[in-house]
Amino acid sequence: MSEEDGFKKNVKKLVDNLGEAMMEGREKIRVLNLSGEEVSKVLDMDDSEIEDFVAEKGFDFDEHYIRLKTPRAESEGYMKSPEDIKNWLKATNLN
Repeated sequence: MSEEDGFKKNVKKLVDNLGEAMMEGREKIRVLNLSGEEVSKVLDMDDSEIEDFVAEKGFDFDEHYIRLKTPRAESEGYMKSPEDIKNWLKATNLN
């Protein structure tokens, strides 16, 4: 095998690996839809209650890239903790 063939094979393998990683990342992005009533409830919860609430909805901070959607807005960034959720909800839904 020539160096050129080896290079092409390595590039193909790299592209395939990158494609797999991108698909895996897309599968981990999840949108948590909250009604107006749920927004009010979440704002009154402490961190452990928010973690339980998120888990009940089938989401996991360690496994998913969680975005929020409410009747007023949708987050552009990912929520990594209960504190992130509360801060975003306060900033977007209390205006």
